[in-house]
Amino acid sequence: MFKDQEQSPLKRQLFGVFPLFIFFTFTVGISCYFFSSYLVLSPRYALEEWSCNGEVTSEKVWNRELNNLLFAQKFSPWNADIAMDLGRMYEWKALSGAAWNSNSREARTNASYHFEQAIKYRPTWALALVSFAQSQLLNREINEEVFLALSNGFTYGRWQTDVQEKLLWLSIGLWKKLPDDLKQQVRDQIVFTLERENSIQMLTRLAIRFHWFDELIPLVSKSEDIEYLELVRESPERMRQALAGTGGAKQEEYVCRVASI
Repeated sequence: MFKDQEQSPLKRQLFGVFPLFIFFTFTVGISCYFFSSYLVLSPRYALEEWSCNGEVTSEKVWNRELNNLLFAQKFSPWNADIAMDLGRMYEWKALSGAAWNSNSREARTNASYHFEQAIKYRPTWALALVSFAQSQLLNREINEEVFLALSNGFTYGRWQTDVQEKLLWLSIGLWKKLPDDLKQQVRDQIVFTLERENSIQMLTRLAIRFHWFDELIPLVSKSEDIEYLELVRESPERMRQALAGTGGAKQEEYVCRVASI
């Protein structure tokens, strides 16, 4: 009885401190989030600028923006968006050099790592999945991780047009190496894609690039689309015209839109 009475003041102190601890923790968390959000503004602006211009402004700018992102990540270490930005940053580092020299390979290895972190923090993010797969493939890494990323990308990004277009290009470029279940996902996605207006033009360019007419034509149901594919297939001139097409958008607008995927 006396022991309980002696503990009651301590309990009252703990109950009084606990709400303050919760408030302090919440305040610090919110402050870190907003500070990290402020730090990433400049790198994201730079990434969009590079996407539209097709090149990095300078190595000095790249290093500065990378450091801004790394600093922001310290305040928000499980932020999938920051991990994604870091991956994109290293992709631009790789693009600034020769295609497959040691520096570009190292940069893409770093890009893959950060894209993988973005997937870890947001497993259903199709954009991160396709970015990881692309970095791995550009580094000539073809493995089960790549196949899983492509498969999950088709699953989670089914209605994301730009992501699906990139997934189709990557997958059909690897067609002979794909497992059968992933091949079926590609076919299913193409059937789904063909329901959208003017999608046949994009798929035709894909068929030209990878000599994939024999696989594509059986998936097409509209007679006019089949006729278009056959005409393009039979004429080198029509092939050149189809490859030059960008769906009616101005070339620079298309580059800005696609490069930022």
